[in-house]
Amino acid sequence: MKTGSCALAIVTLFIVNGAQAAVTADEAQKLKSELTPMGAERAGNKEGTIPAWTGGLKSLPGHAPGNHRPAIHPEDQVQFSIDSKNMEKYKDKLSRNLMAAMAKYPNFRIDVYPTRRTAGLSQWHYDQTFLNATRTTTSNDGLTVDNAFGGAPFPIPKTGREVLWNATMRVTVPEMETVARNWAVMPNGDKVLLSELNMRVAYPMYDRNSNIEEYQKGPGFFSLTRSEFSGPPVKNGEMLLIRFPADTYTKKNDIWQYLAGQRRLRKAPNLDYDAPNPNTSGMSNMDESYGVSGSLDRFDVKLLGKKEMYIPYNNNNIALMKTDDILKPNFPNPDSVRWELHRVWAVEMTVKSGMRNTVPHRIVYIDEDSWNFALIDSFSADEKPWKLTYFNQYVCPDGPMVGLAGYFSMNLQSGTYLMEGDISGSPKPLNWVAKSPASYYSPDALAAAGVR
Repeated sequence: MKTGSCALAIVTLFIVNGAQAAVTADEAQKLKSELTPMGAERAGNKEGTIPAWTGGLKSLPGHAPGNHRPAIHPEDQVQFSIDSKNMEKYKDKLSRNLMAAMAKYPNFRIDVYPTRRTAGLSQWHYDQTFLNATRTTTSNDGLTVDNAFGGAPFPIPKTGREVLWNATMRVTVPEMETVARNWAVMPNGDKVLLSELNMRVAYPMYDRNSNIEEYQKGPGFFSLTRSEFSGPPVKNGEMLLIRFPADTYTKKNDIWQYLAGQRRLRKAPNLDYDAPNPNTSGMSNMDESYGVSGSLDRFDVKLLGKKEMYIPYNNNNIALMKTDDILKPNFPNPDSVRWELHRVWAVEMTVKSGMRNTVPHRIVYIDEDSWNFALIDSFSADEKPWKLTYFNQYVCPDGPMVGLAGYFSMNLQSGTYLMEGDISGSPKPLNWVAKSPASYYSPDALAAAGVR
């Protein structure tokens, strides 16, 4: 009876806390056989349209640190294009909102190239991912990640929240710097610069000179972002400090904002959920930034499974283009985006009963190889297609990592679209930098730097 009571107590604890156990040691061994070290299917598909993973792209010949990375396989030719005329033929591999965009704009198309599985990381990342498979868990209904360090937290995911955590905590370098711009293209074709900012981002979770014990002694932030605005003139001198915790149940986001006009630093707890994003002058929400961000306690999250889809991939070429050649009226220039067939995880987010969010329903597609966000369909309250967001994968074997060369969000109802994180022509496309002192990502450092 005592043994049975203990077992019941453990089960009850898991139910109350919404805990999710890690996988077994036997299951983790799949990461060394049928699965890649990051948890993707190692084999290609039976049609041969998705090849087997063979380790990813190892180098970019001719690339010098600090410069833009060259295009990936520039010798590849377009295999075929998909638009409103033939989209029904490929509908099983297209998202609902991508098809809605084709129906709305007959000239909008996607060009499909040969699939290249270029995502690859270091052996250190793979070793840490293998350890995470059996040590990393979630608690508090999946809102808290425990014992993750150095790699994908859930390489063999069992829930939708685990898949979203893999994308949110996607593997990257310890610290980087970039100059990026955010644009809006209006229905009449006018381009509006919403912001230009110098961003410095640290990822303590991926510091190779640290370890899980040292990381857990810290404040619990897996990423730290300090942004300084240099344009447009109305925003010049503003700054943001965003520190994302691995425990979104108790800590939420830690956000500070410096307003140059007021010479004032303030904590901004309201910059969360569907609050207007200062980086886009309020034309997108905070929880839409770079995919899905912030606490998901207002959403029910359901894992729909895995499927083959056409998604943007190997998009290094877009960072080499001129912005004016990318941002065309009605929709981004189809010539600028390379699409490929890949396997993706599909996760559905639905706002909980009694809660609210201006984007109440989303289906999120995440690349199995890189764990990057690939495409998001967002629907309005009446379940009509609203936003189509697609992400330009930027392959950086010098990291190694797969970053983003910006992403597009097409508002299918208003006719406006955004390009966020544009690094085309940037003096700092995605540059690796030495580790900053912890004080650099503090509110005091932001206040000290606050001059107009």
